[in-house]
Amino acid sequence: MTSKIIVSIPGLIWENNPYSLQGFYLCKIFYEHKFEILCVSYGTVSKDEYVITDFKDVYINNDCSKISDHKIKENLNIYKSIKYYTLEGYESNGDVVYSSKYNKIINKFNADYLIILGDLYRYIVDEPFNCKTISWYPNHFEPLDNHTAYVLKHFDKVLCLYPSAVDIVKKSVNDVEISYLPHVVDYQNIDKPTLSKDDLRKKYDLPLNSKIITVIAGNYEKFLRKGFDVILQVFKKALETRDDIYLFMQCYTINLMDQGYINDIDMYINYFNIPKDKYHLNKNKVSDEIIEEIYALTDVLLVASKSEGFCLPIIEAQLRGIPVVSNRFTAMRDYTFYGKTCDYEQLCYESSANGVMSIPSVKNLTSGLLEVLDKLNTTEMNLQKEMALEKIKNEMSYDNVKKKLHQELLTIKDKPKLDIKDIKDIFYCFYVKNVTDVFHNEVKNLSRHNHIVNNINDLHKVDYKYLVILHKESKLNKYFFDSINDETCDILLKTKLENNRIYPMTVKCVAKNNTMNNLMLSKENFKRYVKKMNLNNFDNVYKILLMKSFANNNMKITDNFVIEYKS
Repeated sequence: MTSKIIVSIPGLIWENNPYSLQGFYLCKIFYEHKFEILCVSYGTVSKDEYVITDFKDVYINNDCSKISDHKIKENLNIYKSIKYYTLEGYESNGDVVYSSKYNKIINKFNADYLIILGDLYRYIVDEPFNCKTISWYPNHFEPLDNHTAYVLKHFDKVLCLYPSAVDIVKKSVNDVEISYLPHVVDYQNIDKPTLSKDDLRKKYDLPLNSKIITVIAGNYEKFLRKGFDVILQVFKKALETRDDIYLFMQCYTINLMDQGYINDIDMYINYFNIPKDKYHLNKNKVSDEIIEEIYALTDVLLVASKSEGFCLPIIEAQLRGIPVVSNRFTAMRDYTFYGKTCDYEQLCYESSANGVMSIPSVKNLTSGLLEVLDKLNTTEMNLQKEMALEKIKNEMSYDNVKKKLHQELLTIKDKPKLDIKDIKDIFYCFYVKNVTDVFHNEVKNLSRHNHIVNNINDLHKVDYKYLVILHKESKLNKYFFDSINDETCDILLKTKLENNRIYPMTVKCVAKNNTMNNLMLSKENFKRYVKKMNLNNFDNVYKILLMKSFANNNMKITDNFVIEYKS
């Protein structure tokens, strides 16, 4: 009997991004092992929820005409053999994904296995998974963050993307099999440019006799995880010692103005006073062919991230004979074989990521960069280069990952499902640092540190950043999200402020009394309550999720909703 597996990834398997590529490799591996495959994507377009579709429908609905014909034709048999499903409710504005949603599709597909690739900070386990599960997990924290630790306990097996992550996860997660499995890195199909190094530098108007220090990193996170500010300081400091260096920054920048912020690298360059004739910055997305040209003109790759879960550019650079200077933390520590990995300054808690990362050291990275530049093409460095190539090819080849993954899948042991923590005997609202604490932390501990009120009329007395209203046993439905439109009410605004997000939740709650059962709020009453919450005007509200009945000028509070305010 054919085994059925669900492969869950961000995006679609033919898109041009690292997670999509690994998702394709996963599907290819299981296709070759004769599995029946359902690819579950989030952040994609679907006609209907809980409807399994085929390649043609997904291709049309997501405007895949931009994908090269060669890429589609080359793998068309694999694409057509797979079924597809869009998991709604996971968007960039901070929504979460529930295990109950996975269970609906697990049951519909009658799946034997589920493998989820990616971070888990937006996942909520509101019920045990209904099949055997694997998390292929890119850890960014040391120690592991509490939320992810709780979620991982509900998987049958955890596959960490870099070796030292195994010990990091083991310290926080018990009774789960944890091992190391890297991503697939294709070293056999590198399309090296036909132009020489000098001709490429002429093409990009770069100095021929300088050492090119390259940065390849996406600019898409509010808290500067990729360390662009550190990179510029390192380069500025290195310029004091060597004038023959040049900074090439390929930093695809996602426009986040609709979310109220943007990381402006041009502004950082101005702040740190980098000479105009010493850098090149490209913020546009480029093709794989252009990335290959950038590698070919590079002398050293500089990686100053606060944390990395895998860091494909580090691997790609070393495969192409380019040394790396990196921050010695998480995957960068494990995967810098050729070059220098440098001690970080100190650990730091990143509140927006809700975990512990590192502060890269400008001093140590500068010293490491200068050391590598001085040793270029020496016997010592050439030996490192050969060792790095051999190690990457052995550990990250498609055949090696395919063999290990299949073995890991077949050796999953049955284990008892963990009980899900029910939220009981809780009042209606309280202050929380982030919404996942409401569901996953012990309620008694949560209550001890929060102001809990019995009556909605006392809300104005609470000093809070987040307000969570819980009522009875209920779950958010699709229509709940559909109700957000221009006609709903004037409280829903276009304004999107920094740190202001909505986190809809599925929770099980038994209230201490039923005073809210009969509470009806008109628009005007709701506005009055908002004013009691010390808001000067509605422009301070980012978004309010409302039920469809609100469109009829009233709202009965029978579901959960979250209002978040600028602190």
